[in-house]
Amino acid sequence: MKPTAAIFAILSSVSLAVAGEIGGPKEEEKLSRGPLPLHQLPECWQGCLQSENHWYRPDINKVSVYYFCVDPLFDTRFWSYHALATCTYGACSKAEAYVAQDWYFDICQMN
Repeated sequence: MKPTAAIFAILSSVSLAVAGEIGGPKEEEKLSRGPLPLHQLPECWQGCLQSENHWYRPDINKVSVYYFCVDPLFDTRFWSYHALATCTYGACSKAEAYVAQDWYFDICQMN
């Protein structure tokens, strides 16, 4: 399994935890209600987010950090595991996958 796919599999599994429990955001109420800082991701991830956005029910460019991290309807998890992981598998390096993982853990306050 390529590192990018493995990282998204891990992120999807970690995200299955309910906020406040092991693996979820530490303090759900403190998550930003602002837009996702997509510009902080590697370019290959930004490109995949845009090219696979049509598979994501909310618009990735308009969804809040809170919604993305808490994922109340499981749509982020489903989309990231299926559509986004397929794109990043071929487009991103192992190093870029680790940068994306750190970004995810940082914005979702999972560190």
